[in-house]
Amino acid sequence: MDTIAQYLGHPSWNSYSDQAFNDSIWNYPDDSVYILSLKAGQTIELQYLNRKLKLIVVTYEGQNALKVVSAKNSSLRPGDILLVHHIRKGEVLEAEQVIRGSLMGNYKTHGAVTAIQVK
Repeated sequence: MDTIAQYLGHPSWNSYSDQAFNDSIWNYPDDSVYILSLKAGQTIELQYLNRKLKLIVVTYEGQNALKVVSAKNSSLRPGDILLVHHIRKGEVLEAEQVIRGSLMGNYKTHGAVTAIQVK
């Protein structure tokens, strides 16, 4: 089997079969902050462009969400609730839903997140 794999350009059959027969990767390294994996009360501080946000993880309708604690140079306001899947440095922050009192909408930053700190 190793001979066949080498003929196909791989050092061994294991190397070939790992590449040829796997269509997914488990436990891959990822620098995203997944909101569902956080605990209520944890805070996230993030920056993008000249804006700074401080968010706290809260439970909203049975799922983790982010509540704006403070916002500098942002259209988000303290008290806004954001339903966000993940935050990743180098990508825009995108909320599928933002709840502001009785108003609902969505939100996406114009600039990529440059710093994230989870406490």
